[in-house]
Amino acid sequence: MNNFLQILENGEMIIIPTETVFGIAVRADNDRAINNIYKVKKRSEQKPLQIMVSDIAMAKKYAVFNDKAESLANKYWPGSLTMILRSKVDTKLSTLLDHNGTIGLRIPNNEKVLDLLRSIDVPLAVTSANISNESPLLDLYGIKDVFGDDIAILDNKNSNFSGIASTVIDITSDNVRFLRDGNISRGELLSSLL
Repeated sequence: MNNFLQILENGEMIIIPTETVFGIAVRADNDRAINNIYKVKKRSEQKPLQIMVSDIAMAKKYAVFNDKAESLANKYWPGSLTMILRSKVDTKLSTLLDHNGTIGLRIPNNEKVLDLLRSIDVPLAVTSANISNESPLLDLYGIKDVFGDDIAILDNKNSNFSGIASTVIDITSDNVRFLRDGNISRGELLSSLL
């Protein structure tokens, strides 16, 4: 684990497993590292990265939770739900993660990633491990082919991926807006709020 902590501290990227797909991750407080993700992925800087946190208490350091967000977090985290919430000010996170006063958060359902998050006590800025607009890479051979043999991979074996990205909702107001369909269906989420 110490090796990965040092790599992140140095502003470098690592590959992490999640329950959805492999992710490419950097410390969420490092502008240079975040810019590097955009460059390597050929991703538009208009598309913000999500941040991964270890628990709800950590999430509340960076975002404002309303009652609906609190309810969904308690039911679906850790898991494949990304919530867009109002961001708090003066969080020490990179301003590159703030999108018009909002931020996307998720707690991944992977114990190795959660251990890493608890060890660094800083969120990770994460996006799927692929080139933008291409399919997510679901095996280590594809990852090394795209990102090089030297990239650090937190898990050296394939995880059990769903292959489907997280569901993304905007819950900055009382009206829940669905931004991306994923593992958790709209109907299930909406019924959870009744």
